[in-house]
Amino acid sequence: ASFATLQDVSGQIQLYINNQGVGEKVHEAFKHWDMGDILGAEGTLFKPNHGELTVRVNKLQLLSKSLRPLPDKHKGLADQEMKYRQRYV
Repeated sequence: ASFATLQDVSGQIQLYINNQGVGEKVHEAFKHWDMGDILGAEGTLFKPNHGELTVRVNKLQLLSKSLRPLPDKHKGLADQEMKYRQRYV
């Protein structure tokens, strides 16, 4: 089994992914996806012992591959020139 955090502008939710839910082939592929990849997931909600709302995934697909790593949230971008040239960062 694997866990992942799915996040958008409204918040985040935990995903629970296992072979029984999505199949062994998809689960193995998921293990090689990177942080920042955009994925689609369908499943049922449940609340495990630790209390965090979780989706038990039964359908999972990679929608878009992240071409660049996510920027460091805590340090930010130090190079001022880079900030001007790459405004999307």
